[in-house]
Amino acid sequence: MSVLKPQTIKEIQNRKEDQTFDCKSIQIEPKALAVPIVAFANADGGVIAIGVSDKTRKIEGVDRMCRELEATGAPELSFRTDGFILRISVPNVAEKVAEKVAEKVAEKLPEKRQRLIDDIIEKTKLNGAKLSENKIKILRLITDDPYISRSDIAKETGLSETSVYRNIEAMRGKYLRRVGPDKGGFWEIII
Repeated sequence: MSVLKPQTIKEIQNRKEDQTFDCKSIQIEPKALAVPIVAFANADGGVIAIGVSDKTRKIEGVDRMCRELEATGAPELSFRTDGFILRISVPNVAEKVAEKVAEKVAEKLPEKRQRLIDDIIEKTKLNGAKLSENKIKILRLITDDPYISRSDIAKETGLSETSVYRNIEAMRGKYLRRVGPDKGGFWEIII
């Protein structure tokens, strides 16, 4: 059994068809593969690249995945055949993608949090009410960390736990909702 060296997509696309290499569309009927398989078997053997258009040399089936990987700056996929098995090596891009997503989120998060608080303040003004500075501090802490406990809010704001409890209860149902139990649940801001 021969083992071919790994080939990148560009190498497969640029390779000329000859007596040992042929491209076939992914749309090909399996019985239509018999002709090139028999031809290769009667000669020196060869490789059939299924999923590469014979006319345009466009990669079929994985082209979207390849474009997305390329956009992340990932190295190109490589292909290798062992007998009748096609192995596609996909580079690990999870870390790069996660870093880019984290950067984008980090850039927009502070302004989104501020807009959320501003929307709540505006809503209270429209209702003829006013949020106290303590309530605004509590809302800011909750937007930063929805899992924050009342005791941690008390430590961060310098308020007593009783005062934090009263402020939260005053906002519950209007601006705040508790999702899940006291232990293990989280706060959700309501606008």
